[in-house]
Amino acid sequence: YKAELVDSKDSDYEKHKSEREAKAYAKKFWFSFAFSLPMLYFMLLDFLAIPGKLAVLPFVGIISLILTIPVQFIVGAGFYKGFWSSLKMKTFNMDSLVAIGTSTAFVYSLFNFINYFIKTGSVIGIGGKIPDLYFETAAYLITFVILGKWLEVKTKSKTGEAIKKLMGLQAKTARVIRSGQTLDIAIDNTVTPWSGTSE
Repeated sequence: YKAELVDSKDSDYEKHKSEREAKAYAKKFWFSFAFSLPMLYFMLLDFLAIPGKLAVLPFVGIISLILTIPVQFIVGAGFYKGFWSSLKMKTFNMDSLVAIGTSTAFVYSLFNFINYFIKTGSVIGIGGKIPDLYFETAAYLITFVILGKWLEVKTKSKTGEAIKKLMGLQAKTARVIRSGQTLDIAIDNTVTPWSGTSE
């Protein structure tokens, strides 16, 4: 955990903090989405007769590996940190699930890729796509979880602002009658017990 000095006069501290967090997640999402998008095209090749399909299929494996590495280890670094922290506390959290799931898909695909290279001596598919590669699964899982975190931060920020505005609508003073005299007293002032009625 990190400590941070907060200016008591800065009433918009939480808002600014949420905005910074949302911008950070937005950058991560667009970065990972840019690397993951070509793999959507690769997935469509399995279902659609897209022009140039036969020419592209042999290169799907090596290109997917290259595109997945930045997503897995740059954008996904936060999940590994969270996983390690929870592991030290002998517990599991969302980061643990994402780290384990994406690492399994990545390592399994990398193993099959290396095994294919050892058997054939080629990093591109011979006669088609290299089988049993799931790099896009790891990349898209990280991308969509980051998208979810980004939307969550934005929603929390808007909810916090709405609650703050709602709190601002509460009455600032109360009108009380003391000893037959009507007084306006600030609600947040500490007052001594009194007897009387309020309106």
